[in-house]
Amino acid sequence: MKKIIFLLLIVVSIFSCKKDKPNKPDPPKPPAPEKRAYTIMGLGGFRYHYFIIRSDSTLWAWGENYMGQLATGNTTNLLTPTRIMDKVIAVSSGNLHTAILKSDGTLWSVGWNFRGQLGDNTLVDRLTPVQTASDVVSVQCVSNSTMFLKKDKTLWYVGENVAYLFAPGVISVNTPVKVFEGVKDFANCEGHFLALKEDGTAWGMGSNYQGQLGIKRTATSPTHHLSFVKLMDNVKGVYGGATYSYLLTNDNKVLGAGLPNSLSITLPPWENQETFIVLQENVSKLCNTAYGTHFIIKSDKSLWATGSNMGAPLIDSIASNNSLYDQWKKLDTDVTRIHNGGNSMYVKNDTALYMTGSQMHNLLGFPGNKVQNTFVRIPIPMKEQ
Repeated sequence: MKKIIFLLLIVVSIFSCKKDKPNKPDPPKPPAPEKRAYTIMGLGGFRYHYFIIRSDSTLWAWGENYMGQLATGNTTNLLTPTRIMDKVIAVSSGNLHTAILKSDGTLWSVGWNFRGQLGDNTLVDRLTPVQTASDVVSVQCVSNSTMFLKKDKTLWYVGENVAYLFAPGVISVNTPVKVFEGVKDFANCEGHFLALKEDGTAWGMGSNYQGQLGIKRTATSPTHHLSFVKLMDNVKGVYGGATYSYLLTNDNKVLGAGLPNSLSITLPPWENQETFIVLQENVSKLCNTAYGTHFIIKSDKSLWATGSNMGAPLIDSIASNNSLYDQWKKLDTDVTRIHNGGNSMYVKNDTALYMTGSQMHNLLGFPGNKVQNTFVRIPIPMKEQ
């Protein structure tokens, strides 16, 4: 009996010691990983549909989707920026079609195919993207055409025969055709084309009716050049629209030629600027433009604009029916990217997207069809969800 009592006392003693011993605190939890912040690496779109590419190579789209040009697989409009594809490095749009360049160099096209602009050897409209080329490094769509540059420096074109690339009787081609070689960069200008070669020479072909190739016209000179002709040396960028051309030179000057209104200069009636003249200096970036609205980013990252303020309002506090000619206006600072496809867009500090122009299809984030003449910030998810 004494042994049993002794054992019970030992057990009670051990239990009491464990009970009185303080519990060890839980180890501290590691801090939650900070959500990754993204930047905007690309812009695209035309008229009523637009795109951005984030630094994670995701493609986001919003706006009109009448012909499936947003690559969603249907024709439902998107009222807010929506993620639609991964592994994308470039995007460009025409009237109702879109070309998407993926990180593996494959080119995918979607939307309206009335003139074969998708380049899939058909005239069939597409609601989902179809692959149309490989080994591609850049692409530009205009109206009903697509032009792209391949890794081997060859330039290719498909769609409407607007610049007489092909025989005058040919309305369009629906399979990409090689049009030039040794190309570093290019501009698809709807009626004429510009190409920058590896040696820094600028070349052009197509319409010169308004002097947009910078070739002075004579009584015997052609209004259309049916093959590429050399325009200038010491060039590092080519840009343009239907009636004008811009060249960015190695010393950061912007030279222009073409229709005076398109260049935002004043000449006597019926005269065109048929040779390239200096329009701006200390410029780092330009963009192809629509509706005669022009943007440049200067070396200090300031954004400047000039030209028509009708189809695509560009300047805060200026009425939408006013335009700027013979002058450039500073709009903002710390700007890294610009795009004009009818609505004007720019990126500030690589992350904030601003837009102005039409409110159709909720492009600016609020309902209505009026023209907006102040830039508004477009909400884009810029951090991991």
